[in-house]
Parts: sequence; C-alpha cells; structure tokens
Amino acid sequence: MTRTRSPVAVDDFLGFAFAFLITSLTFFVPCTELGLRVGMTTGSLFAAVINLNRLHDAAGFRPEFALVDRLAFLIFGALVGSLVIAIFTNRIAKRGDEAWANRLDTRLGAAMMVTVLGLILLSVQVAMT
Repeated sequence: MTRTRSPVAVDDFLGFAFAFLITSLTFFVPCTELGLRVGMTTGSLFAAVINLNRLHDAAGFRPEFALVDRLAFLIFGALVGSLVIAIFTNRIAKRGDEAWANRLDTRLGAAMMVTVLGLILLSVQVAMT
C-alpha cells in the first residue's frame, strides 16, 4: 500500500485558502454590521496564522523570500484591507448614506479581492517555474 501526497497548493496552503474565502465573504455582509465583519476577519486571521506557523515549522527557516512568505504577505494584506474597507464604509453608512456605502463596499471589496487573487496566482506561477 502506498500513500499519495495531495498537491501542495491544496494541502499546505489550505488555511490561507480558507482565510481568503472568509475574507471574501465579509463583503456580502451589509456595511452596517461592523461587529460581524470584524469577527469574520478575525476568524480568517486565526486560520492564516495557524497555517503560517504550520508551514514555518514544516519548512524551517529559509533566508530567501519564499512562496510561503509572499502568500502570507498577500493574505494578511487582504485581511487588513478588508478591515479598512469595513471601517470606512461603516462610517459612511452611519453618516446616513447606507446605500452608497454598500455599493462602495461591494466595489472596493471586489476590486481588492480580484487584485489579491491575481497576485496570489502570479506568485504561485513564478514559484513553480
């Protein structure tokens, strides 16, 4: 009996994938629900930190800026960006323009997540060559 290893992108970076997915889902929550959005982002932060610690323990220290470090930088950047967007649009909604705040939240969130996803795919492609 032999054991087959699952692909690296699926197995080793599963916590990053869940963190990215949960962060993406925060933009479906109305911008007035700041507590829920911060809670979802905090949950995705824990998934990313646990995955990062597991990868650093498995791979050990490397002096070069490797794929794990690039992906961690992008994921944590997406987390911080989603928090900034959530706080910014919540403040706009509290001033009385909730419809515009929701539209802005959706557009900024989609633009940020598509950009981060493109950068993640580019980083993985560069690492595989």
